[in-house]
Amino acid sequence: MICPKCGTEIKEGYLYCQKCGEEVIMVPDYEVELEAGIEETISEVAEMMADTIVVEAQGPDAGIYIDGTMEPDFDEDVQILSPEKPDASENHGNVSGGNIFVRLIARMTNRKNVGPGIVIASAIVLGLVLVFGIFKITRTIQDYYDFDFQYEKARSEFADGDYEAVVSTARHVVSLRPAEEKPRLLLADSYYKLEKYDEAIAVLTDLLKDFPQDQTIYERLIANYETEGDIDSIIRLSGQAGNAAISALFDDYVSDAPEFSVDSGSYFEPQSVRLMSSKGGTIYYTVDGSEPDKNSEVYTTPIRIDEGETVLSAVHINEKGIASEIVQKTYTVKIIATEVPQVITEGGDYTVPKLIKVKSSQSGTIYYTTDGTDPELGNSKEYEQPLPMPLGKSEYRFAIISDSGVSSDVVTVKYNLKINGVVDKATAQSAVQLRLMTLGHPVMDHEFVAKYGYYANDRNYYIVEEYSTNDGKKRRESTLYAVDTTTGEIFTITRNTDKGDYDFGVVL
Repeated sequence: MICPKCGTEIKEGYLYCQKCGEEVIMVPDYEVELEAGIEETISEVAEMMADTIVVEAQGPDAGIYIDGTMEPDFDEDVQILSPEKPDASENHGNVSGGNIFVRLIARMTNRKNVGPGIVIASAIVLGLVLVFGIFKITRTIQDYYDFDFQYEKARSEFADGDYEAVVSTARHVVSLRPAEEKPRLLLADSYYKLEKYDEAIAVLTDLLKDFPQDQTIYERLIANYETEGDIDSIIRLSGQAGNAAISALFDDYVSDAPEFSVDSGSYFEPQSVRLMSSKGGTIYYTVDGSEPDKNSEVYTTPIRIDEGETVLSAVHINEKGIASEIVQKTYTVKIIATEVPQVITEGGDYTVPKLIKVKSSQSGTIYYTTDGTDPELGNSKEYEQPLPMPLGKSEYRFAIISDSGVSSDVVTVKYNLKINGVVDKATAQSAVQLRLMTLGHPVMDHEFVAKYGYYANDRNYYIVEEYSTNDGKKRRESTLYAVDTTTGEIFTITRNTDKGDYDFGVVL
């Protein structure tokens, strides 16, 4: 079809010109079907008349047969045969029912020996046949222009799977009522069944202009686009969604861009960037400024951004393989040297124990180890208050570590504590256990270990820890004991967080 306004060719299925927007007035071109229906009706009527009236030019049985009765005095070249005259086709010059009717009446009225009853009867029979034919032609025309009749016909053809017939019928139905939605949907569905997706999309696109809130139109368009693999058109279509229900149809076709836990900027320590997406799928990323795709690194754990400039790019690809827009962040990290922790209690040999004290003049948390390894964020103990000095030789390593894992240089301090007392370490351990047993505590199977030394009120003490075993697991009890290295007196000892020291108590 050619647009009458701009001359552009209009594709099948479209009801408007895609170039100038001119509406296409659908002129029914299906009168061929109507004519065929009328011709079929006329043929049926003619056959009915021909079955009753046959013109025979000659023959020994020449005469008029009406319901099997012969009128011998009738003109020998005319016969009226009943259905019982099976050989009427032999050498008979058959003509159309209308001609026969005219000739029959003319001849009968010119014959003197033909009774008026026969003429009247013949006229009535043929008249009824013609009336039936006229009625049927009229009904055919009425049905052809009846919207409901034609729509039901199209539905029936669709149910029978005759989609080519549906296209023809539905286009005619649309021409009867162009604004009706149902026949246009039926036409689109038939195109879809015939795998004519472009035609189906054309009909549905036009429908969407008239019914922008019809969810079923969106569903059909999505199905057609997806079958063609045209995801871009589905994404563009999502921009027309007018309500939440319609928007939900595009959930599987819209991939949300990944979110970054750290925004672009300059930082003075390494950063740990998390990538997130609210929908299922996979996040891919690059750190060299290139565009990520499904062949790039898969995001699984936070990405560490070290010193220097890093361009982090990420894309989210959902479960249908649809990629989001690419998000890119630029980070500049310049690390400023972190001050080392200051250990106030110097290393060396001791006979009088001291609390090990450390401080820092800048932000950050002090971590320490006693096993010879360097402190690490999350794996080492946090220094919160002064520590008791261990008996014998020990090595402490201290470092200031930021929340992002940036560590200062490690400070290592070694101590060697030897307490000269009347009571030795083993005696102090046994004394605590015996005292508790005397007081009725079930500590026969417990282990008591003197690990640290403590000095207070001009006296040295052993700090003794109590351990119990449960299900094969060794557990330290919460109560600590202090044993005077000179007198053997036993006390409980508890941490005083306000003054960073210990308080003594009575063993009960």
